[in-house]
Amino acid sequence: MDMERSAVIFILLISFLFKSYGQQAKPSSSKIKFEIGPQFSMPLNENFRTTHYLGFGATSRAAYYFTDEISTGIRINYDYFLGKKYESPTPDRYFNVTWTSLLVNFQYDLKKEFYFGGDAGIGIININGITNSSFNTSVYFGKAVTVFKTSIGMAIYWTQARESTSRNETLGLSAAFRFN
Repeated sequence: MDMERSAVIFILLISFLFKSYGQQAKPSSSKIKFEIGPQFSMPLNENFRTTHYLGFGATSRAAYYFTDEISTGIRINYDYFLGKKYESPTPDRYFNVTWTSLLVNFQYDLKKEFYFGGDAGIGIININGITNSSFNTSVYFGKAVTVFKTSIGMAIYWTQARESTSRNETLGLSAAFRFN
């Protein structure tokens, strides 16, 4: 069911982008733009949430703008989740987790500096030296704000990593500095 829902959302997003592209195509002032900044992620699914605290890390994006509204690019995310303590005869902790993602990105910029987009790609999850790869997807919505003549993209995002029989989900917040 989750995969079907993701496919429907992806198709609707692409349809909206193509429809909007045909109606509002105008040249962009700068074709390639970059973003980089911190992010915080909260585990959502039961297993991940009971074993790990809030994650922190960084996000970066390089994008090619076809118009002022439509872009595609590459996003790299890195998150570090601290393991929680658990009860046992000798109290111990779950191992910390690093989650690195290399994603292909599509983004649509709306009026008033709002934007939304989606990513898909590979995730590498490392737990105590053991590395697993996964298929990652994410969707996000944000607003660009200007602080001291610097544009910062504030976004909330949902990410899912799927391995063969399990998945991890997070809800996050990022604040990326935007460079033209």
